[in-house]
Amino acid sequence: MPFDIFRSGARDALRGFIFAIFAHNLHRNRRMIKALKVRFLEVLQRAAREVDCPQCGHRFQPLAGEKIQSFSQLSSTCVCPKCGKRFQWSEGLRPGPQNVEAEADAVVPERPSDSKIERQPVSETELLYHVPASGHWGGGLFFVAIVWNLVTIPMFLGAVHAALRGKSDSGTLILIPFVAAGLGLAYATVRTRFATHLIYLSPETVRVQRALFRKKNFVVNTEEVRHVKKVEIYQQNYKPVYAIEIGGAGHSKIRFGSVLSDAEKEWFCYDAMTFLRGVGAPV
Repeated sequence: MPFDIFRSGARDALRGFIFAIFAHNLHRNRRMIKALKVRFLEVLQRAAREVDCPQCGHRFQPLAGEKIQSFSQLSSTCVCPKCGKRFQWSEGLRPGPQNVEAEADAVVPERPSDSKIERQPVSETELLYHVPASGHWGGGLFFVAIVWNLVTIPMFLGAVHAALRGKSDSGTLILIPFVAAGLGLAYATVRTRFATHLIYLSPETVRVQRALFRKKNFVVNTEEVRHVKKVEIYQQNYKPVYAIEIGGAGHSKIRFGSVLSDAEKEWFCYDAMTFLRGVGAPV
């Protein structure tokens, strides 16, 4: 959960982190614990992505205008404010009727001339994309990672030192989630700069291979693919940052390419969707 919290935006993460600084002694102050929880819930509520109602196609942001009091509300079902349909969040991420009509009238995006994405047909029914390393640290994410770790790691080491001297160990336990979140931020910035991706499309499977320290494969059956589109993954300076999402049935999804340009994302989504339709995917 902490990792999702800081991704809602650099400023929100830093503000939330100010609360975290006091976590060393939060066990002595129930009011501050409650305030920290409320603050994190507000950040997560603002980061909720828009969904499309699978019944009427109405697009809306879940939880908007509601008062979030517990983390369990973030995993509950959505209720369409227009038709009253109740559905899971994953269903709302599929393209609804309005999206399909809009797609038919949309201008066909072209591959940017400066794009480094390589498109290589393997056969008439197989296609391979290669997305090279971006060479970027992720902008605001890199700054947040530095600030977060410069503060949490010394605090954690100080708490460990105090625990070893027999003074207290409660501060060490409280700081562990925040140190873990900082390490996750650092890993995310390294992955953003150095990771490469291979995307393989065929009538049987859609496979994305990410290579960083080792190769990792993500697979979705082609017959289960529901969409290839841009989705908001977090906000930076109150501006949305999008990644490419290949969504399958249920909760299966693959995301990548957040550092690609908007033109590259638009082109890739259109090109991949067109190819997948040609090999029988229900997109």
